[in-house]
Amino acid sequence: AERLAEFAIYIELPDYVVPLAFPVRVKERDRVVQDLRSREIFPPIHWPIKNIVPNDFYHSHRLSIEIMSLLCDQRYLSRDISRLIHEFKSSKSFPT
Repeated sequence: AERLAEFAIYIELPDYVVPLAFPVRVKERDRVVQDLRSREIFPPIHWPIKNIVPNDFYHSHRLSIEIMSLLCDQRYLSRDISRLIHEFKSSKSFPT
């Protein structure tokens, strides 16, 4: 959470919490997802709400096109998480 604070939906997690996925929010989400998939990282995308939720709910629609999750369950080792964070942050879709 600390290393992804600028993208995190939940910036702080209690020490006893080990989520199955870590939700992040990024502009150009689809480009980031494509780039990660090319690196054999497959982040889930959630909440397709287009044509379901009224367009008046701007913030909900914005979130739905920017949110994705990075898998990080208890089976991952520290090196797995470090690689995931490195690949995510070095995505060619982020401006340098």
